[in-house]
Amino acid sequence: DSAVLRGEVELGDVAKVDVLFRYRVDGEPEWVETTPQMMTEPGPFSEEITGLEREMTYEFKGVVQWEEEEAGGDARIFTTDPLEPVEPAVTTLPAAEVTGDSAVLRSEVELGEVGEVDVLFRYRVDGKPEWVETMPQMMTGPGPFREEITGLERETTYEFKAVVQWEEEEEGGEALTFTTEPVELPPLSTAVARYRHDVVPPGEHLLNHLGLYLFFAFACIGAFTLLSRDIRNKYGFALAIAGLAVLAANFVVVLPFLVWMAERWNYLLQVVLAVPLGLALLWLAGLRATRIGSACLMGILVFALSFLLVMSPVSNKDNTTFSPNTGFRVGFTRSELQAVGTISTFHSGKLGVDNYNVRAFRLALAPDNDILPIDEALYRRDYGDCQGMLVLIREEIVVNPFRPPGGVFRLDHDPREGLTEQRFSRVYDSGSMSAFIR
Repeated sequence: DSAVLRGEVELGDVAKVDVLFRYRVDGEPEWVETTPQMMTEPGPFSEEITGLEREMTYEFKGVVQWEEEEAGGDARIFTTDPLEPVEPAVTTLPAAEVTGDSAVLRSEVELGEVGEVDVLFRYRVDGKPEWVETMPQMMTGPGPFREEITGLERETTYEFKAVVQWEEEEEGGEALTFTTEPVELPPLSTAVARYRHDVVPPGEHLLNHLGLYLFFAFACIGAFTLLSRDIRNKYGFALAIAGLAVLAANFVVVLPFLVWMAERWNYLLQVVLAVPLGLALLWLAGLRATRIGSACLMGILVFALSFLLVMSPVSNKDNTTFSPNTGFRVGFTRSELQAVGTISTFHSGKLGVDNYNVRAFRLALAPDNDILPIDEALYRRDYGDCQGMLVLIREEIVVNPFRPPGGVFRLDHDPREGLTEQRFSRVYDSGSMSAFIR
């Protein structure tokens, strides 16, 4: 759509002349003139003309004017080139609505002379080699394009760019960056309570407590049976009153603000409840007409109640098959004991461990060390307060629930990766336990 017209000017005996070009579409009658320019010396002259039609032949000639005279050069022709088709283009715009784990990526798309394009974003952690692609979406007209991405890591810088694809071609915009915000976490006690109510399935809650509920329910049935009119001796009445008193004592003991009785006495009370409990089971078994039926029903009741009580996390401390979200291991494996023994031989300073094992570490495994709980750091993924201590991470708390103050909790991240990112050095790894220090 443009060309540069050129000519050579000779002044002759004239001191100055005006020079210009005339041009027209070849075969058309009307000429178009450029603006005259004065020349006082001989030499070359050129002028750029624009607004031409593509693939069109033009005729042009140079003209000099002086006083009331003019002279024109030989007419020449040129043909404009065909314009190349305009390809699609995309401009990457700054990310918007950036939170701790999500962001909205934005771009502006131009289709050029293509009817439709696929648009997507590529993003990655800044400095990492691999890109993540969003799902391509078709656009049939120019305009803005945006896509929300989620599942990002908090306080992390990401690089992203917009991409348009058509036929077998693609064009990418400039790469930009954004940084996710820090996530405001609730207190650990609140997180533990939310975990118990929001994460642990209701069925697991029911299985964990069903044995204890049935135990007290059957015992209550037995006590009231002893109070019934069918038992008219003073011993039955005394046993009923004793059973109800023991039931009341058990319920009082389990209240968190009235824990005045040692656990061993609570267990003794439950043993005493075996009298009304046994009576209730015998009464239920007696509902069957035959002895065999009664014996079978009695066996089923005893087995079911025993199984529920034994598999509850209260009594089952080493197997989480039936309580994968609430069961936690109390004891140490041989590998963990060996790891602590090894660590104690070369480090006599502060040790940081999960709270539930502080007492065990302090009293039995590493008595010469200052043992400190790091549950808050594990939960918040912030290990700034752990500098100067040897941080011990058990494989158990990485893959299974553990017990911080206030209840049972499961981590949703690997603390070993967080320690490494915060420049802690791994100085020991036995498979079951890792040690970090900074």
